[in-house]
Amino acid sequence: YPQWLRSFKVAVSTDAVVWDDVQCGEVFSLAPRDVNQRVQTVFDLPVVARYVRVYPQSWHSYMCFRMGVLLCEKACERQMLDYKFDGTLDSATLGPQLVPSWGEGRFDSRGYHFGQGQGLSLKERACVHTRDYTVMIKGSLHHVHGYRRLINSDGWGDYGFYVHNGRFMLYPPQTQMRCTEYVYPHRTYKFAVTRTSTGDVSMFINGYECAKGRPEMADGFRLSKRRVLFVRDDGSENTGGTLRRLKLWNRALTADEVSLEMGCHPYKKTGKPCVRSVTYNPPYSKMAYSSTWANDRMGWRHGAGRLNSYQAWSARHNHVGQWLQMDAGSVTSIEGVVTQGRRHSSQRVTGYKVSVSEDGKTWSTIECGRVFAGNQDSSSKKINLFAKPVMARYVRLVVRQWHHHISMRAGLVLCEQQCEKGELDYRFGQTLDSATKGPSLLAQWGEGRFDAHRGYVFRAGQGLALDERSCVKSSKVWSILMDARLDRVHGWNRLLNSGNWGDFGLYVGDGRLMMFPRAAHISCGSIPIIRHKRYQFGLTRSERGTVTLYVDGYRCASGSP
Repeated sequence: YPQWLRSFKVAVSTDAVVWDDVQCGEVFSLAPRDVNQRVQTVFDLPVVARYVRVYPQSWHSYMCFRMGVLLCEKACERQMLDYKFDGTLDSATLGPQLVPSWGEGRFDSRGYHFGQGQGLSLKERACVHTRDYTVMIKGSLHHVHGYRRLINSDGWGDYGFYVHNGRFMLYPPQTQMRCTEYVYPHRTYKFAVTRTSTGDVSMFINGYECAKGRPEMADGFRLSKRRVLFVRDDGSENTGGTLRRLKLWNRALTADEVSLEMGCHPYKKTGKPCVRSVTYNPPYSKMAYSSTWANDRMGWRHGAGRLNSYQAWSARHNHVGQWLQMDAGSVTSIEGVVTQGRRHSSQRVTGYKVSVSEDGKTWSTIECGRVFAGNQDSSSKKINLFAKPVMARYVRLVVRQWHHHISMRAGLVLCEQQCEKGELDYRFGQTLDSATKGPSLLAQWGEGRFDAHRGYVFRAGQGLALDERSCVKSSKVWSILMDARLDRVHGWNRLLNSGNWGDFGLYVGDGRLMMFPRAAHISCGSIPIIRHKRYQFGLTRSERGTVTLYVDGYRCASGSP
């Protein structure tokens, strides 16, 4: 409503009983332009009092007004500033006010709402050091594409802490400090920045330390003695949003202190880093879902959540919090997770949190509830490694975002275990893992597909690689058995090669199993290899260097190349 004061008198008191007029009862005049404009009236000399009364003398339309009192700034308490945005820009621990230098926003129960360009400035030098400090911002942004500045200080120029295309980062990019978690518009986050006296800068999202370094530009990002700017850029790199809390400390909090301050209790049971890792694709007996579309049974249609399955797990309801659970079999060191979308479909999970448990009853979130990026298509495998391996048995992927419908396939990244009995056995049951543990096969040139009846189906050029050294100890004595069928047998078709063999190796050449080059004189010339027919090819090497070839168990060629 267009209602405000035009003039008033002021009286003050120390006990609310005896009142004294300010400046001998002078009438102070106002000239507001609208109902939201703040107008300050400063006395000729400060007065000492506890209570203040305003006596309206004239007004516009109706006697309505809101008021506050100008006080001397007091030293901050506990060497920190705490702005709660509960109807004021004051700090709950005293100290300086935030200043809406570019236009004031508005308050409601959710916090302080600011428009694009309506940032805040702070003269923090009386309370916060310029060399070592911590800044925490709790709030949401309307826009996250392009550059959107969060924190800047006089002397930094265009440098500072931004959200750039959905990623919290320190500009310029040369700092190489950029968090991987995607920041969504209109969603509340807790951002934090710490700087030590030695120049080490760390960045946090929701308590998780997502980037750190020691940048040299902008004086190592020391705070200016003049002022700090929040959600404000001198150019166009601004956004509107809501601030719920802003805190500054006169020191660099530790990573654990930041986590606790942000309400995160980090999972402390970390595992040993893996020397080598494997992708574990749990059987359906070790999987569980929050719900399944059409109530399909585990492993059938919408319950097929294993990696490389013919479909995927699809949730019955598209609700945040749906989950897929995997059992590693025992408490072990888990490095991360692998996901896929639904096969031959646009349905996929694009963001999820990870919870872990040792007993399947008590759960803890990983990395302070960090939202891991999911899949962008139906077939590619997206590997997300944890900042540190965790000791756990059960892993839940808790859905946060999805495309079209909640559908996913998933596995675990575990430490490679010693193979059993010096043997590697790859059965291609929806996985490239060995049934006797040890290293996984790697589809370095593009992954084929798994078929329940035929096994691993690959195209020309889609071979597999294996680093066998942890299990096959001897390079001189070994045996290899390959159960396969080939789409092509004319010309030269390589079956087996090793790093130092060059073009030499085991081939099917013009329908015959042989060692290349022909000068080795090791060829199963009496057994034709027919395309699309299944064979068991064998190759052994003895201590003396004798190489022997087998087809379906028959010893068909031997020699010492």
